[in-house]
Amino acid sequence: MKIKKIVEFFIEKIIRNNKQLLNLNIPQTSREILFNFNFLYPKVKRYIYNERESYYLFFLIHKELLPYFESLFNFEYVSEKLIELDLSKTFGFDLKIRIIDDFGGYIIEIETTSKQMVEGILNKRTYPPSPEISFPKLNPEEYYGSLQGNIDFWFNQLWEPYWKSLSKEDKTSLPLTESWRELIMFKFGE
Repeated sequence: MKIKKIVEFFIEKIIRNNKQLLNLNIPQTSREILFNFNFLYPKVKRYIYNERESYYLFFLIHKELLPYFESLFNFEYVSEKLIELDLSKTFGFDLKIRIIDDFGGYIIEIETTSKQMVEGILNKRTYPPSPEISFPKLNPEEYYGSLQGNIDFWFNQLWEPYWKSLSKEDKTSLPLTESWRELIMFKFGE
């Protein structure tokens, strides 16, 4: 029972942090986390919202993958910093999308009640831009201490879920510079 309370505390803290970071307007009392799709990319959280099973995805994609999402959701991204869409009426199920142009790619946030939509996105095998693209001017050799700001957010919220979803062979074959590979291995191990 004590462990359950601790886990619930940390889940609520994560939700609160993500809500503040992304300015989500979801009532906290209606949300109950059920299952976390560990080791998948994009990261998926399943929860109950207004007595309906829902899914939350939050991930970074390489810019070359944007046409897939434009086609999937039937919209055109017009070089804005942020786009928010509520496509619930169009698709016949709850579907809200937020796309942010950042870190050399696009941060995508999706809330939906469609398990098929989530499975389709998971089957696409999306991937983020490499660290060199996300941080072209950053010297990774200077970041072995604690991370803060954008680099901390990128590492923990965007890169880590991707890294953990990869097999050992996939991690080895990623085209990373030696200094980025060493920093990533230092932070997350194999």
